[in-house]
Amino acid sequence: MVGRWIWGVLLVAILLLAVAAPSSSWPLQRFFSMDRGTPLSIGELATENAALKARVAELEDIAGRLPSTPETYLATPIYSRYPFNLKHELTVGGGSGDGVVPGQFVGVAATATGTTPLALVGRVTSVSSESAVIMTVFDPRLQFAVRVGRTSNDALFVGGTTPKLTLIAKNAVISRGDVVYAAAEGFPYGLAVGTVGDVVVAGPQLFREATVTIPYDMSGLRVVLIPRSHAESSP
Repeated sequence: MVGRWIWGVLLVAILLLAVAAPSSSWPLQRFFSMDRGTPLSIGELATENAALKARVAELEDIAGRLPSTPETYLATPIYSRYPFNLKHELTVGGGSGDGVVPGQFVGVAATATGTTPLALVGRVTSVSSESAVIMTVFDPRLQFAVRVGRTSNDALFVGGTTPKLTLIAKNAVISRGDVVYAAAEGFPYGLAVGTVGDVVVAGPQLFREATVTIPYDMSGLRVVLIPRSHAESSP
């Protein structure tokens, strides 16, 4: 009987404490309610779920497009340019933290499953810790020496909406479909640039010009390759 009376007094004391000093009774309240933390609202759960799905989609998209590359190249994703789809400049998700420096050439695997041959996309112009800006072959500022065809005719590549070759010797034998490859310092010798398109015969002038067909569709690019080793910066 005495035991029941004591338990009754204790129960009344606990209830009075909870009412009179709720802050001090908070641990007891949490213990009895089994509350181990503030639950997320439905809106917060939906936001978290959407963020996780977006991350999974990003990783799956990149993984599906990555070529099998050697360790000497960094495969880095291209940030979306939609809805503008400008071709003269790209921003990629590799920066100084990945060893990228201004002046490095940027390429794309010419085959979906192989690492070679590479085709030139452009050159790194500026770098931040986590991203880099690339001047592409569609930028008129990108100009460098190339050679054309099996006879290795010299020419100057000039970027632009329609890239072209200039300063082709008038007696040089070149034809549509001939390969155009880099022959300038700062690029791997023989790096594919494109193929000859239309050849322009300019009357009595000493030089000829030709358009260049680029071997990939810029709108379809999602990943580019950048050498991991630091290339020397060149204008």
